[in-house]
Amino acid sequence: MEAVRFKGGKEGIRVIVDESAPWGNVIRELEKKLNSSFFDEGRIFLELGRRRLSREEYRLMDEVLARKPSLRLMGIEAFDLSTRAILRDFLPKIYPDSFELAPLFHRGTLRSGASLEYDGDVFIIGDVNPGAEVHAGGSLAVFGSLRGSAYVGKRKEDDIIVIALKLLPSLLVLGKKVVSLPSELPKDKPAFIMLSGGKLSFQLV
Repeated sequence: MEAVRFKGGKEGIRVIVDESAPWGNVIRELEKKLNSSFFDEGRIFLELGRRRLSREEYRLMDEVLARKPSLRLMGIEAFDLSTRAILRDFLPKIYPDSFELAPLFHRGTLRSGASLEYDGDVFIIGDVNPGAEVHAGGSLAVFGSLRGSAYVGKRKEDDIIVIALKLLPSLLVLGKKVVSLPSELPKDKPAFIMLSGGKLSFQLV
C-alpha cells in the first residue's frame, strides 16, 4: 500500500498520507514522488488524517517540501489535536504573502476532531459537525450545516462573507470579531453574513 498518494484537483495537488505507514516510508516516498518531473510546480494541500506527529517528524517533511520551492504548501487537514498544535507553528512559513489564491473545494463532512485550514476562500460540500474547525483566510461557503467552529477572514479582516444552508456554529469569528447571531435569524434556512467596513449584516439567502 502506498504511504503517500497524490490526487489532483482544481485547488492543486492533494497529498494524502497513510495513517499507519511508518514515517520513514512516508518521507522517502514523498521525496521520490516530488522528484518526478510531473510535480515541478503547483500548490499542495496536505491530508494527515488521524496521524500523530512529533515536531521532529513534521520538520523532516518540511525539509522535503523546502527542496521544491516551486511547490507551495497551501493548507493542512489533521484530526489529532497535538499534531494540529505543532502545525500551527509552521503555518506562517507555509502561507505566501499574496492573498490571490484559488479557492479550496472540500467535498465531504468535517467530523468532530477534524480541522481544515486554508489561506484563501473555502467551499465545503458537506456539513461541518460540532467539534470540527474551519480556518479560512478568506470567505467561507458551506453547502450543508455549519455547526462546528469557523474562523473566517484570518488574513483579510474586512469584506468577509459566510454563507451556509444551515447556520448553527458553536463559534464564529469573522476577522477579529466573535459573532453572535441574531435570535430572529432562522437556523433552518440558508443564511448569509457579511463583514464590510467593520459592520456586520445578516440576511436569508
